[in-house]
Amino acid sequence: MQELKPIKEGKVREIYDNGDNLIMVATDRISCFDVILNNEVTKKGTVLTQMSKFWFDYTSDILPNHMISVDTKDMPEYFQQEKFEGKSMLCRKLNMLPIECIVRGYITLSGKETDAEFNFKITDSNRYGRLRHVQFLGRFCNTVAPACHTEVTKLI
Repeated sequence: MQELKPIKEGKVREIYDNGDNLIMVATDRISCFDVILNNEVTKKGTVLTQMSKFWFDYTSDILPNHMISVDTKDMPEYFQQEKFEGKSMLCRKLNMLPIECIVRGYITLSGKETDAEFNFKITDSNRYGRLRHVQFLGRFCNTVAPACHTEVTKLI
């Protein structure tokens, strides 16, 4: 069996070239502030891949997507190892639109008076904060209602 090397490694995912397709593997790695940490979360890659599969299947009649299969039997022999089961996805090669959206329904802030990352300001007089035009009470561990989204761009 020929060992394959990823053509790209991100904070969480590894991408392998498979000719006309790609194989994306979600690892168990974790990162914080764009730094990969030494420890891992068991089955994190499996959870990420299976959640992605659910949503790609669920929305496929609305918008076609890149997913072909998450069954490693549909992939080269190298991926038919236990360590790839459940966390690998065979995908069509497409041109990527480098945007990302984060939906926030719950948030933990730094506790500073102003949290620049979230455009958040709290004062002792009213004890309310505002996140992207969504108001919520308190300083730490807040439910954001209604849920809001934050646009970001992918660094290529």
